[in-house]
This record gives sequence, C-alpha cells and structure tokens, in this order.
Amino acid sequence: MRLKLIILLFLTSTFGVALAQNSVVVVPLGSDETTRVFAQGDADFSGQNETNAGQIEVNSITFDAPRNGFVVIAGQVFINNNNAGSKTYSIRPKLDGVLFLASAFATDIELAGTGTQNTDLGTLSYTVTTAISAGQHTVSQTAGPNSGTASFFHNAESLSVIFISTGSTSITSVAASRLTPLTNSESLDSEGNQISQ
Repeated sequence: MRLKLIILLFLTSTFGVALAQNSVVVVPLGSDETTRVFAQGDADFSGQNETNAGQIEVNSITFDAPRNGFVVIAGQVFINNNNAGSKTYSIRPKLDGVLFLASAFATDIELAGTGTQNTDLGTLSYTVTTAISAGQHTVSQTAGPNSGTASFFHNAESLSVIFISTGSTSITSVAASRLTPLTNSESLDSEGNQISQ
C-alpha cells in the first residue's frame, strides 16, 4: 500500500495524473522514453467471494517496452479466509504468463479460520524487479491459496509496473589533490577549479 501511495503521489504531483479505479495509466518519463510507469487499480472495491478456488488472476497490464531494460513490479491484494481452518494464501506475479520467481510466489500469509478476530484476513504486497527485452509484454498477478483450493474473499487489488531501460554512464575521476576543503574566501569556477576571492 505504501509503494502504491508513493507512486500515486509521484504521478499526481509530477504529472497531474490521478488514478481512477480500474485505470491503466501510462506515463512516459523523459523524451527518450527510458522510463515508463503503468498502473492498474481495483475496479470494484466491494470485492468478490471465491468458492473452492485455486489461484485466480486479479490484475493484468500489457505494455510495449521501447528497448531492453528492467521492470519494477509492485502488487497487492487483500484476502479474507472463509474456510473453517487456517489456510496459506499467496500472490504470484507473472511475466508473459510465466511465473518468474524462484519460489513461484512473491509473498504468502497464513490466515486463521473464518471468524477468528483480525487473524482470518490480511493484505499481501510485494515489489520485485526482473529484466525484459524490447517489445510487447504482459505482467499479471494471481492470488489465492498457496496450494489446493479454498473459499476466500478478495479486493483492493493493485498492480504497478515501472519500465526502466538499460543504459550506461561515465564518471569522470577527480584528482585527489583537488579534493581539498574550501575556505570562506574560495569558490569553484565553471570547471570545478578552486579560486580565491
């Protein structure tokens, strides 16, 4: 939730963009399109009940990566366990329909049986990064029981994807002799050389 709020505040304050429910927002950052932000929120905060269900897809975003790069993926879902006994639930991000994390799920939570005050519900959230190639991609996330089936309620699903292109930069070294503290009567010229005033 914290990352979602930070991204929303960043988009709103920097670009005047507000996320509506079930909206997909694409914000190219910079003229060379080296960074893009994609976000999708829950269309219906009233939620949905699932009966004897396994993992279900709760969000999906398709986008074009203008070049090779990386995606930072952040997602969340709220789950309320409707089973008599405890059950472990997980949220699983996919890239182009494939689970790409070594553990298959980004995070999991064990929830107590239904009716157990404040321990039969919880929010799963995560942030992961992976490399991608240029072209069209789909990032999706599923949520539900970690194994088997379960009856559960879910809502407040969100998915954000930030594309960052690969690149390089060069660093010009500075000679150690130039790293001397300035006195009150000194400053730097346009080339970084100390000058007395």
